[in-house]
Amino acid sequence: MAAAEQDLDAKIVKQVEYYFSDANLKRDHFFQKEILKDPEGYISMEVLLRCNKLKQLTEDAQVVANALKASEAVSVSEDASKVKKKGDVPTLDEDVAARASKKDDSGDLDALIKEKAEAAVRDRLVYTLSGLPAGCRWTDIKDALKEVVETQGRMHVSHEDGETGAHITAFAEGNKDAWATAAQLGDKLKVQDAVITMQRVEDEAKLLEFWTTEFTKNPPATDSKDKKRQKKEPASKKRQAPATTTIDFCGTEYDYNALKTRVNEISKAHTGEMDELAGDEAEFIKALFEHHPRASEKKDKMTGVAVGVNPTFPDTRCFFVVKEGDVKEDFSYKKCLDTAFNIEAGNKRARGN
Repeated sequence: MAAAEQDLDAKIVKQVEYYFSDANLKRDHFFQKEILKDPEGYISMEVLLRCNKLKQLTEDAQVVANALKASEAVSVSEDASKVKKKGDVPTLDEDVAARASKKDDSGDLDALIKEKAEAAVRDRLVYTLSGLPAGCRWTDIKDALKEVVETQGRMHVSHEDGETGAHITAFAEGNKDAWATAAQLGDKLKVQDAVITMQRVEDEAKLLEFWTTEFTKNPPATDSKDKKRQKKEPASKKRQAPATTTIDFCGTEYDYNALKTRVNEISKAHTGEMDELAGDEAEFIKALFEHHPRASEKKDKMTGVAVGVNPTFPDTRCFFVVKEGDVKEDFSYKKCLDTAFNIEAGNKRARGN
């Protein structure tokens, strides 16, 4: 087998094994739904080849089937028409399952996804990035682009760790011209010293496919539940309600309370006096910290994040920025949440750091 074919096979195996990994299946409502359709837990090749990352490698089902013969994590059906995970399929995480079970007023989640996707095609920019350095993370991409790509509102990065391609999105209003200019920066457009290219996706069919996949994997929250919540809240609470109902955070749609709950789960999972976070938890809290009003100042010489006891208030646990020399500086995750959801400072009492 030629080296190029071996390289392609290895990439196919890596991508498909990621789709069927416990880490992905715990958060992927779409794949879980497809698995339940088959009595033996298979997903059809046709469905797999709709996934953008695999589609970029090949659109030939037989090529995929041949490559997966070497996989120890997935198996292919005898007729090479479908693939399944070897071993047990993990349960969908509760927060993802809860959002996936939401229906719009007509009870049709698919219709809501279609509506959201069509609106995104009209209202949002999508650019592809290529040439990213192997091993980079979505936070590396976002940090680098924030320095040179002027963006009004939030820039969202859709990227799987280690991949050399990604998508970035933002609302078109206020960004269309600035992003077009940034795409022409040439060798000034870099991530970790690697020059990358930035190209707008304009084909409506491709945009609709992209947004349908995004909203299917991360089902949007329904307005009806938000309205019910607002009716139950006393007037004092309504004053503090987030201006933005939900946000896309680390690839998942959260409302204010859901994101606060997830942050508290991370905090409660660590009971030591000072525990430095690692892996997905660290990336999650770092992403949250980016919303802190003084993030640029506080992250000077930052090496990580931790959760532990506040020495000034021993009964209080909080998050810390870890800096060079093992210096730790606490920060208020509530300030991060309030900023992320556009809560005006005048609508709340003063927070901590």
